[in-house]
Amino acid sequence: MKFFGLTMLVTPSDEAAVAAREAAAALAIPHHTVDFRDIFNREVIAGFCLQYSLGRTPNPCVNCNRFIKFGILLVKSRELGASAMATGHYACIEKQPTPAAWCLKRC
Repeated sequence: MKFFGLTMLVTPSDEAAVAAREAAAALAIPHHTVDFRDIFNREVIAGFCLQYSLGRTPNPCVNCNRFIKFGILLVKSRELGASAMATGHYACIEKQPTPAAWCLKRC
C-alpha cells in the first residue's frame, strides 16, 4: 500500500498545506498540494451564496462531496497512484497516554 499526503487548497491561505507538509515530513511520507480554489469557488461557494441570497438554507457539503471530495480529489488521488482514499475532514484526534501516540476517532 502506498501512503502520501494530499492537501487541497480551497482558500487564499496556505496554512493548512504548510501544516500538512510538516506532518507528512514527520511521518516520512510524500506530500502533494493541489490548487482547487477555482473549482471550489465555482461549484461550492457560488452556489451557496446564490441560495443564501434567495433566503434558502444551503448545504455546501452536498456540492463539495459531489464535485470536490468524490470528484476531482478522488481523480487526483488515483492519478498519484492511490488505491484508496481517507480524508481527515471529520476526524477527531486524541493524544493517548503513550508518548507520541495519537488516536483518530469519528466525530
